Amino acid sequence: MSTTFQVTKTFFDAQGVKNQVIEDEKVLRVGFNLEATSIEVILIFDDNDRSVGLRSFGYVKFPADKKDRMYKVCSQLNDDYRWVKFYVDEDHNFITMADDAIVQVDGCGDELLELVMRMAKIGSDAYPKFMQAIYI
Repeated sequence: MSTTFQVTKTFFDAQGVKNQVIEDEKVLRVGFNLEATSIEVILIFDDNDRSVGLRSFGYVKFPADKKDRMYKVCSQLNDDYRWVKFYVDEDHNFITMADDAIVQVDGCGDELLELVMRMAKIGSDAYPKFMQAIYI
C-alpha cells in the first residue's frame, strides 16, 4: 500500500471529506456537488510515493457533432488555467480534467485536498463555457 495513499486517506477522513477507496488502495474517489454540476475527482497514487494523478473523467458529456466546439473550448480553457488541463475523450464523447502532482509524504494530504478543491472550483467555473458550446 502506498504511504501517500494512506496519509491522504487519513487526512481526508479527519477533514470530513467523503471518499471511497477503489482498485486495491491505489485509487481514491472524491465527489462534489457544485452549483451547476457535480464533479468526481479520482486520485491515482503511484507506487513510488512521489506522485499522484488527479482526474475527473466524464466531467462534461457532449453530442458527437459538437466535438470541434469542445476542442476549441478546451484549448481556450487550457490557456486560461494552469492548475487543470482539459481534454476531449473522443471514444466516449466527454471532457476530462487532469492534473498531476509531485508530492512528499509529509503534507501530501493537505496538498492533495488543495488540488482537489482547485479542480472542483475550476470545473465549476468552466462548466458554463462547455454548456454554451453545446447548446448555442
